[in-house]
Amino acid sequence: MATPLRATAVLAWGSGEDGQLGMGGNEEKDWPHFVEALGPYAVTAVVAGSRNSLAICDDGRLFTWGWNQRGTLGHPPETKTESSPGPVDALAGFKIVQAAIGGWHCLAVDDKGRAYAWGTSRSRSGARSSSKSGK
Repeated sequence: MATPLRATAVLAWGSGEDGQLGMGGNEEKDWPHFVEALGPYAVTAVVAGSRNSLAICDDGRLFTWGWNQRGTLGHPPETKTESSPGPVDALAGFKIVQAAIGGWHCLAVDDKGRAYAWGTSRSRSGARSSSKSGK
């Protein structure tokens, strides 16, 4: 589990077997600990999945960490897990305002209402393109 605290600190605890706590390792934490890698950023939202997590910063940057099979995190697919938060470089220059993470995929929406998806589905059909919402 992870939660924003003030706009600059993120706490995480629970299972860390896939690096989803963002503390640079795979240890389980029984009580809240600071996610130090996000300390320099003003985090406005955190989403914690069962095996991965993400954070949105006030400047629109998106950070992801945890299980990265099939490109779930938007990081190079040869990396199976990321135990520290890293930016989703493909979204550099876009201001992300909402995001969700699943076991196999990630979704994000920017400040212009454009939706982005990456990773794959359980049926392996994949999320291959971004599209603009109907609004």
